[in-house]
Amino acid sequence: MFEQIENLIDGYTAQTEATLNIAELTITHGLHSFRYGSSEFLSMIFSNLSLKKGDVFYDLGSGYGKVLLYGAVNFREVLFKGIEILPERNTVCQEMIRKFNLTNVQASCEDILTADITDGNIFYIYNSLYDFQYTQLFNKLKAIAQTKPIKIIAESRCNVFDNQNWLTVCHTYDLDILRKIKFYASE
Repeated sequence: MFEQIENLIDGYTAQTEATLNIAELTITHGLHSFRYGSSEFLSMIFSNLSLKKGDVFYDLGSGYGKVLLYGAVNFREVLFKGIEILPERNTVCQEMIRKFNLTNVQASCEDILTADITDGNIFYIYNSLYDFQYTQLFNKLKAIAQTKPIKIIAESRCNVFDNQNWLTVCHTYDLDILRKIKFYASE
């Protein structure tokens, strides 16, 4: 089923991204990074997580929802939540949720820096912020980690997570000379 979902998303991606104007997006949503990227390493990411019933997995900057939808199809006992600031991308994810009648996934159109993510215990982020915005995200995640253990999966911008003394690296995958996927756990 996921292959069918992925093919549909890929068709929407090319069409939608061509219509987006960074200047207009900045005026509408403020200073954010609107770059789009999605992991090509979904099985690698999920094979390193011991997902269980009751887990709440957040994709922070979920785009068209590939990570969420992969998870929802393969791990029915876990709740997957995506937050994407651009309605043009979020709408595609919501359409896939409806089309494939997935009940363990939700996609909202919000700013990850202001959205309530306190029910989460696993967080995935694919390089969706500018450097100066990570401080606000870390403050949110650290506050959650003070109430329960959390896991964070960072793809591409791992260096900003490496500098957090409240996180411990659990796994590292070198994707190429520059890109990595790192798994972190709160102490």
